[in-house]
Amino acid sequence: MPSGVPPEPLNEQTEQGATNRAAAALKQFQELHTDLARSSSFVAFGIENGLVQSDNKEWKDIACIHAITNVGCDNNQTRSFSVWSDPLPISDETFAYWKSHAYAADGVTILLTIGDTITAQHPESDPKDPHKFLTGGKRDRADFLREAVERAKAHLAGLMKSA
Repeated sequence: MPSGVPPEPLNEQTEQGATNRAAAALKQFQELHTDLARSSSFVAFGIENGLVQSDNKEWKDIACIHAITNVGCDNNQTRSFSVWSDPLPISDETFAYWKSHAYAADGVTILLTIGDTITAQHPESDPKDPHKFLTGGKRDRADFLREAVERAKAHLAGLMKSA
């Protein structure tokens, strides 16, 4: 599902990308399964990774999982929620390098991800999984996402209990 945000979302673009993906997934489900979409409980998920600046001005690589569901809702109503992965600190040096190389000539369009930047600095790293390099091999991207998915499942289970 397209996210509608740059290849390397910044700050609120991260949650917006996850929200857009969840909405697109729900729309596709409703179009393909019109009978189920009206009579069944559903949950649509969207995931987006991005760079978010913390209150202390440090940049973190983090994933947002956004869910849209009708669990516990009245007819034709939905609710949504977002959960976040553990943040992975990005050094000021790496962020500065990314910022100086990421943009197209127009100065607006982002072309590179932080993973691309890390791989340019450290060719042994994987641009699709900078997490493994940044954690010294202790955790990969899948680990971060798996934990965030577990948080989303726990939140959804809470909604189901209260329904």
